[in-house]
Amino acid sequence: ALWITWTKDSLNSILNMKRFLGIVFLSLFVNNFTYADLKGITEMKLLIEYLNPKAETCGVSEEKLETSVRYILSNSKIKIVGEAEFVPILYINANIGNNNGCYANTSIEVYKYMKDPNSNNWGHFVYYNSNEISSGGEDAKFGDPYINSFEQQLKKLVVEHSKDN
Repeated sequence: ALWITWTKDSLNSILNMKRFLGIVFLSLFVNNFTYADLKGITEMKLLIEYLNPKAETCGVSEEKLETSVRYILSNSKIKIVGEAEFVPILYINANIGNNNGCYANTSIEVYKYMKDPNSNNWGHFVYYNSNEISSGGEDAKFGDPYINSFEQQLKKLVVEHSKDN
């Protein structure tokens, strides 16, 4: 026969775990509603974060990322502009490394750095955010599928922009 006994300490740890999971769930739920939509945005400045030199060993370059961005967005209502003021920034951050195989954490974000009229504080106002993780292979075995995945991520931005406009 199997007897299960509950002690005060075991019940407290179960309740603490439930509270913790509840907080995590609620924070994820709330974070999904902190972004604005892309309505009315027709122009963006492009900012591609500096790539780690190991990105080249993985078949990825800043030029390939920029070409993908410009090509995908050329088929949309989003125009990439140079030095315009008060235009949202399309920020590309591709953290690519190589440690016996290539890996990447890629973030695409549309934001505007602006001043809050009530508090006079400055900060990022985020319109769109997408993150993906990739791993496996080296050179073209990583680079080509990675660029394809990056382009799919950009297409999701274009679809969201199209829905909002």
